[in-house]
Amino acid sequence: MLFRSPGATPYRPLTPGNLAPLTTATNAPVRSQPRDFNLDTAVGRILADLRYVAVVGEFELAVTNGTKVDITQLPIVVHLIDGQVRMEMDISSVPSVITATGPFASLRQFGVTRLVSLTFFNDNVHSQVFPEGKCHLSRELEPEEMLALIRMERRVVGQESLNGIVCEKTVLTLIYPSGEKREARLWAAGGNPRQMQFNVGDSRLTIRVSDAQSAAELRPEDIFKQKAELFTIPKDYLKFNRLDDILTRFHAIQQRAPR
Repeated sequence: MLFRSPGATPYRPLTPGNLAPLTTATNAPVRSQPRDFNLDTAVGRILADLRYVAVVGEFELAVTNGTKVDITQLPIVVHLIDGQVRMEMDISSVPSVITATGPFASLRQFGVTRLVSLTFFNDNVHSQVFPEGKCHLSRELEPEEMLALIRMERRVVGQESLNGIVCEKTVLTLIYPSGEKREARLWAAGGNPRQMQFNVGDSRLTIRVSDAQSAAELRPEDIFKQKAELFTIPKDYLKFNRLDDILTRFHAIQQRAPR
């Protein structure tokens, strides 16, 4: 999942106009300050020591606009398997009326209710999949999105209780190829993440984990089966290079739907 970094432009809602550059850029030069924040990359780097982890929880985006804080909360499922990251968000709760605002409102107006993000770090490919439209956008990762090029420093700051679970809290510093640093926070218990948090300018991204599963709880063949099922884009899905074309497809689907 990609989020605009205020280092280049102020935060704006996700629209065809400001999402398209994020989903089509290839072979872009390394920037001194990344234009966008790849949540998949950050989560993948933080959990890189794990071969497998699956978490179910809540994604929260808190955006500060002056004295007001706009909060969006959505169900999220994250899988990390052998260095690949899959995130799926259910955005159906976001209002689809044309007057709605927020980062996902524009997509909802075109009938999108599910967002699936696949990041294949071994192949340096990122794909945004739209199951309802049977289509996807795929592009090459930029240098600051590649796990192998991102260093990480960690500092344990103590223990905190989350929902009755005592967690070790760690402050992490992600150091990108450009030299830019981003701070993240991880709460973990029993070897599994319980919460992850990132600051992106005036926005705060939080993943709260309600259920986590590790490799120790599965047979190797089950992990292999999940990897094949979760990280394969169906062959009948159309590939597009621009978000505008994806939304045009969704608009056509809306027009054909019975009224």
